Amino acid sequence: MESPPNTGWGSGKHAVELYVRTYTTMLQSSGEIKVDSLVQSHIRMGSVLHPLAGQPQSDMGALLYAARRLPRAIEHCRHVVMGQSAQGFKAVLGADIMEWQPLKAPARRRRWYQDGRTLAVLIASMSDIDDLVPSLVAYQIEWNKLHKALQGVDLAEESAREAAGASEDDWQRLHEAWGESFDSTLELVQKDECHVGLRLIGGSHLGYARMAAWRTSGTRSRSGTAGRRGRTGSTSRRGRSSTCTPIASSCASGEPSWSPLEESATYPRRAPASTARRRSSSCRASTRAPSIHAWAMWTSSDSARQALAS
Repeated sequence: MESPPNTGWGSGKHAVELYVRTYTTMLQSSGEIKVDSLVQSHIRMGSVLHPLAGQPQSDMGALLYAARRLPRAIEHCRHVVMGQSAQGFKAVLGADIMEWQPLKAPARRRRWYQDGRTLAVLIASMSDIDDLVPSLVAYQIEWNKLHKALQGVDLAEESAREAAGASEDDWQRLHEAWGESFDSTLELVQKDECHVGLRLIGGSHLGYARMAAWRTSGTRSRSGTAGRRGRTGSTSRRGRSSTCTPIASSCASGEPSWSPLEESATYPRRAPASTARRRSSSCRASTRAPSIHAWAMWTSSDSARQALAS
C-alpha cells in the first residue's frame, strides 16, 4: 500500500477536501460504487485516527474505531445502501426494509437493516455520510491487512494475535467488538478479502445540507409572527420567509427530495439579499459535518484512540 505523505496542515487540509469531494461526486451516481475506489484518497488524507492506513502492518486502533460504528453483520455483508426513508428504499429497491432484520452499531444510534449480504442504513444528515464512508473504508483496509497476515496461520489465540501484530489489550478489545462471533469472524477474515459496494439513494450528498436548510427556514417561518411595520410601511424581516433551495416535489408528504439539476428551485417569496446571505451561511455552518474531521484532524492521536477504545 501507499504510505500517506508526511505533509503539513495545509496539504493535509487539501487532501481531506479532495477525499470528501471524491466520495461526494461518486455517491451522486445512481448506481453502486466500490469502496476500493476510495482507498487511495483515504490513505493520502493521512488520518491521525488511521496513521498506518498505507502500511502493511495492521492498525488495530483504526479497526476498533470503525468496527464500533458498524453493525457486527458487516462481516457477512458486501453491499451497503444509505437512504433517508423506508419509502425511498422501497421506491428504488422494491423492498420494504422495515421487514428486514433490524440491527445496531455499538457506538452510533443509527437504524440498520440486513437482508442477506445487503445492509441498509437510514441516515439523517451529511455527518452520517461523513462518518460512515471513512469507517467503511478503514474497516475494509484493515480487514484485508488481517487477511494477508493470517494466511497459513493457525487461528489459535496467541498465534493469530502475533500474526496480526496486535497487543494483548487490542486483541481483547477486538474480542469485545466482535463478541460471540469472534472466532467465526476471524475465520472469514482468513478465508476472504473484503470488498464492499456502497450506494446512496433518495437524494444527493448535498441534498442533506438543503434538507437542514429547508427545515431551518420552515421552523423560522412558522414561528415568526406577522411582520412589524417600519417607518416606510414595509414588512419587517421577521415576517418574511427565507430563501433556501429545497426541491419541493414532495413537501406535502414531509419528505423533500432533491436533484443536483434543480439547484435553482426556490420559494416564491424571497428575503432581502443580506438576510438570505446570513441565513445561507448559518445553514452551511450548522450542517457542516464534523465526522470527517474526527477521522482526519485529531492531533492527540494516542490519547484519543485510548479514549475511544476504552
